Amino acid sequence: MSTTATMLARNIRRFRTERSMSLAELGRRAGLSKQTLGALEQGNGNPTIETVSAIADALGVSLRSVLTQWGSGVFIRRAADAAWNPLHPTGELRELDEVYGSGYVRNALLTVRRSDDPQITPWETHTPGSLHHAYVMSGTVRLGPVEEPIEAATGDYVRFPGDREYLIQSVSETTELYLATTFPQVPQLGQG
Repeated sequence: MSTTATMLARNIRRFRTERSMSLAELGRRAGLSKQTLGALEQGNGNPTIETVSAIADALGVSLRSVLTQWGSGVFIRRAADAAWNPLHPTGELRELDEVYGSGYVRNALLTVRRSDDPQITPWETHTPGSLHHAYVMSGTVRLGPVEEPIEAATGDYVRFPGDREYLIQSVSETTELYLATTFPQVPQLGQG
């Protein structure tokens, strides 16, 4: 069994188990047979990238997370290769990295523009137990839960819940934030 096959098998099994998903259910979602998935979880087979991508999609994770070794070495994303993605009417997101372990952590740079629209649009809430860790790189921003946002300026760090309606509003013309979002992989007490 190759190192790649072992790593792929371990990652598929781990993500499937974390989601309490049977082989049959994963197969149904990915459009694959239970036997094919069972073989892959045993480190057998030679799946195409399309097959691995279908499995990643069915598990709700990125293709990279299924193909990445735990404890991988140095990962660098060059500024020249940056891709900014629309995320909100007043913001764009540049993902920096994704890390898996006992929880899931998304690291990103966030650029937010000031809006003159009096209608406040909350940002999308995340799974129970999620937290945002924001470091203001430049500008001034109002952020935090809708009912109690605070103002933070360059150099300030703010941690706030991501599982309630929250705001990220630029007070200055443009604000840049480093935003790490943590998502626990175990159910939170009282959240089913």
